[in-house]
Amino acid sequence: MELRLPSRVNCAKRTNYDAVADQIGRWKLTKTHKVTKCLDRLLRTMVIEGVYMLRDPRLQVVVLPGNMIWAYFPIHRRRWIVGKPPHVPEPEVKVMMVIGEDCVRDQPLTTTMAEVAHHFGHVLCYLQRPKWIHDCADADRAAKDCGLKVFLRTPRQMYKSSGRRKISKSVQMGRH
Repeated sequence: MELRLPSRVNCAKRTNYDAVADQIGRWKLTKTHKVTKCLDRLLRTMVIEGVYMLRDPRLQVVVLPGNMIWAYFPIHRRRWIVGKPPHVPEPEVKVMMVIGEDCVRDQPLTTTMAEVAHHFGHVLCYLQRPKWIHDCADADRAAKDCGLKVFLRTPRQMYKSSGRRKISKSVQMGRH
């Protein structure tokens, strides 16, 4: 699966309009400084078309207490995300990207950026083709196509540097 983007122009250089700040504001993430800084860096690396794809009303990004970064899809009324979310997603939301505050605070920035970039890849795959089955290789490809290649790491690289958790066989084989 290939992500079709017409140009490779970095979104920070395209216009005077700050699409990244606008996007972070749309997600209402201005209160969590470390998470906002991480997302700002990632989004500024992306091509502008990738940032605009994340503007889809089917996507909601939330920051919750906890130690997990994960993209949940599809979302429906009865699905719980890391327990019950503090707020109910809008009816049009089909993808919820959860970023754990503890995860961002406790692990190295490179590991956090790699996890967020990878899960943004899953989000992009789902938003483009919701009925397809996407694996981790597809997510990494989508993230690379949007300019996030510099942040992506193998599971071994991510978890070895953080010392946060052991790598299971399924993660090593790309099936998490």
